[in-house]
Amino acid sequence: MLVRPSLAIVLATITAVTVSACSAASNTPPAETPAPSTASATPVSLPVAEVFDAPAWGIRFSEAAAHKRPLVTAQRLIMLDGQQVRALDAQGKDAWATPWEGFTDEARSKGSDGYPLLRQVSPDVVAVVDGGTAQGDGLNKDTGQVKVTLMKVQDGSLIKQVTIPGTPSQIPQIGSLGLGFALPQGGVSAITPDGDVVDAPTVRSMKTTSGISVGRTGMSVWESGGSDAASGFSGPGWDSRTSGPGPRFTSASVLASDADRLLVGRWVVPSVSTKEVQIQVLEAPTGKVLSKPSCEPRTAAPLVSSPARSWQVLGPMRLDSAGKATCFGGGSGQKTVTLTAVTDAGRAFGMASADGSQALFLDLAPNGDITTLAMPEGAELPIGVMDGDIAIHWDSNEAIVTGNKIH
Repeated sequence: MLVRPSLAIVLATITAVTVSACSAASNTPPAETPAPSTASATPVSLPVAEVFDAPAWGIRFSEAAAHKRPLVTAQRLIMLDGQQVRALDAQGKDAWATPWEGFTDEARSKGSDGYPLLRQVSPDVVAVVDGGTAQGDGLNKDTGQVKVTLMKVQDGSLIKQVTIPGTPSQIPQIGSLGLGFALPQGGVSAITPDGDVVDAPTVRSMKTTSGISVGRTGMSVWESGGSDAASGFSGPGWDSRTSGPGPRFTSASVLASDADRLLVGRWVVPSVSTKEVQIQVLEAPTGKVLSKPSCEPRTAAPLVSSPARSWQVLGPMRLDSAGKATCFGGGSGQKTVTLTAVTDAGRAFGMASADGSQALFLDLAPNGDITTLAMPEGAELPIGVMDGDIAIHWDSNEAIVTGNKIH
């Protein structure tokens, strides 16, 4: 059983770069002092675009955190750092650290899911997900399973530990968003932010390939398995066919969600010569279409939210809280726009790129006006914005994160 550790209160010397000391997780009662953190105390910085101040703080995490992208929320930056989940506040100081229990390296799944991983389950809940083989007791066979540890964003307190069972030869297959799992024994299970396990709706005539969750909504992803290119996804009482642009759009996939209620999907009319594509923003619990953007994100990824979640960005799109999407760039003779962070005022940042030319830093004003700037050599794009207009930059190779004031 996990024990919630005490909150570490850390004094930091504030310089041009402030490096907070690091609380650590331990299996000790809350009254005891946490063990020292594994994070480096070496001051660090990252090159950033000129619209950001020099870093107010910077931290190099342990090697175990490399390539484990942090989750950015209004008041907490949350990182999977080895056998603990750490959270920093907007000033770069430790807010909490919570240990988690998963599989050993020998028992962990070696598949493409990249276990262990950190997922946002709702605006208030995060989860550590780990998959592997659990050793059977007595005459029981070893069994594949997924272990999920749910924690509160604000204080790291444990909500629940949940196990999704598989079979002796296979583990449940996690989907691209949230906590949805295609079970090797059939069906889809989804875990709610409260830790309840619910069955997601499936289509009897289709092969279930994955599962996702959007907040409290569990969904299945499926395909026909034949040559007609039929594929799609199902929510409670609706699916990608009933909420689709029309009967010609026989192939659909999920691109993104806000881990609350918004879902971005992609519908395609298959053709030998070309593919007609329509992007739609839906309300996940009902399947209601909220907008039909005229642009297409290049890759699937979670929506990046502003601190108060009043704006979201995905590729060339900026979405308001009602799910209305506005597209930028990508037209005839225009560069491709990729937005990576947004403020509560609707100011967004990212890059503008074109084949054969150097990428430019992009500053999108709330009114839609765009300013492009030269990108400093080796500069990182922000991955999110915290309270106080602090832009978060992340170097995945070096496990470095910095907080830079926007000016």
